[in-house]
Amino acid sequence: MQRSPWLNLLRKHDYAPGCVEVVCSEVSFGSCRCYVLGTHDILESTNNTRRRRWQRMVTIAKDNDVVTLINVFTVAPEDQQRLVDVLVEATQAVMRKQPGFISANIHKSLDGTRVANYAQWRSKEAFEAMLRDREAAEHMGEAAKIAERFEPHLYEVSFVDESK
Repeated sequence: MQRSPWLNLLRKHDYAPGCVEVVCSEVSFGSCRCYVLGTHDILESTNNTRRRRWQRMVTIAKDNDVVTLINVFTVAPEDQQRLVDVLVEATQAVMRKQPGFISANIHKSLDGTRVANYAQWRSKEAFEAMLRDREAAEHMGEAAKIAERFEPHLYEVSFVDESK
């Protein structure tokens, strides 16, 4: 691991405004994976010839102090994309502004009958506070109208393995 020369760039683009240190690993061929200390954020940079682009990456790790919502929606195939669009809109307009929100990832099944929302929250209490928010409830109600059924549950990570 090495200290990143990119801290000022990250602050400038508001990826890490209050961060005092960024540590990078896997630095090679103009690419860098940075860990923003004091957060769960991982930023990945890919250097193309014109600009450097930073993307936040979701961290799935047993020692992360987060709770994970996995909500599997069952839908008619003709409604799958509409549900995805509603969940994306809800995330961008409402959820990301909620205290304790970390990330959301929307997946759609290849057979068209399911949509899964994998979301991370800082705590169970933060998730439960979001459930009491009027604006969030409106978006969740819209998703519930599209789905035939849905099964939301909170989880903690028990095991992670990845290819080296």
